[in-house]
Amino acid sequence: MELTGKKAVLVGASGGMGRQLHKALQAEGVTVIPVSRSSDQYPCDLTNKGQIKQVCEKIILDHSSIDLLFNAAGVGIYKTIEDTTIEDWQQSLDINLTAVFLMTKYLLPALEKSANSIVFNFGSGMGTVGYADRLPYCTSKFALRGMSLSLSKEFNHTNHKVMLLTLGSVLTEFGPMTLKEKEDESLQGKAYLTPNWVASKIIDIIKSDQIRQEVELYSPDYALELANDA
Repeated sequence: MELTGKKAVLVGASGGMGRQLHKALQAEGVTVIPVSRSSDQYPCDLTNKGQIKQVCEKIILDHSSIDLLFNAAGVGIYKTIEDTTIEDWQQSLDINLTAVFLMTKYLLPALEKSANSIVFNFGSGMGTVGYADRLPYCTSKFALRGMSLSLSKEFNHTNHKVMLLTLGSVLTEFGPMTLKEKEDESLQGKAYLTPNWVASKIIDIIKSDQIRQEVELYSPDYALELANDA
């Protein structure tokens, strides 16, 4: 896909991954439509189903056709079942799963007006292998993976594609660790993906037109960890 002149909705635009992806898309000539709790243009609380519908309606009113949708927002709650509150559980499902479903559903009319549209959902290796003490997060990411793969099949014979980006550990403030703590681990030898590298890979994928139902982006350390825990 030629990116110049395309329009992209970026959900989670204020996060570490979202900010870098925003820059990468703009550098390719893409008009980025940012959606986040702190966005000046399209503010949205992704736990509020009514707000999601309203912001999607506003996007369609303002832009009509959308070429790319990035569901990059997420919350990483790592807890045991004993420590997981109902609020933790609901927030994980609301942001990591239901918001992705609703954004895709409500923006579908605009995506279908594009000659070739792509929806990118941001998954996790923890949606492929269960981990102890990470119940809310793993559950939501397993469900997201199932939804994404199902949607990919649903749109398989159309010009509208759904791709799941299954990521390993990324050097952002996401999850229970601070960015500083992750940077310290990185200095001690732990391999993290950088947001810049992930964003460049996404750009390469779009330009190549090799849109598969799932792409795994792992560091060697993370891939080994998943294999050992499988």
